[in-house]
Amino acid sequence: MATPTLTDDEFRVCQLAHSMDFITDADFALLAGVKPSTADSWRRRGTGPDYVRLGSRFFYPRAAVASFLLAKTKSQLNVARGAL
Repeated sequence: MATPTLTDDEFRVCQLAHSMDFITDADFALLAGVKPSTADSWRRRGTGPDYVRLGSRFFYPRAAVASFLLAKTKSQLNVARGAL
C-alpha cells in the first residue's frame, strides 16, 4: 500500500498538533486501525476519545487517546472466560 503524500500545509498542521500534544483525526484512524469514516462515526456517537474541533479539523489530545485505549484493555481472565 502506498503512503499518502501530505501537502506542505497538512504537514505543518500535523507538526503543530504534535507539538501541542494532539494527534490529527487521520493519525487517530490509523492508530485505531479503522477508516476515517469510522472515527467520524465514533465522534458523532460520542463513543470515541475526547476531541477538539477547529474549523473543519479534528484533533485528539494524546491523553484522551491513551485513556480511550486503556478503556479497551482486555484482561487475560476475560479472554479465558470467552474461550469456555
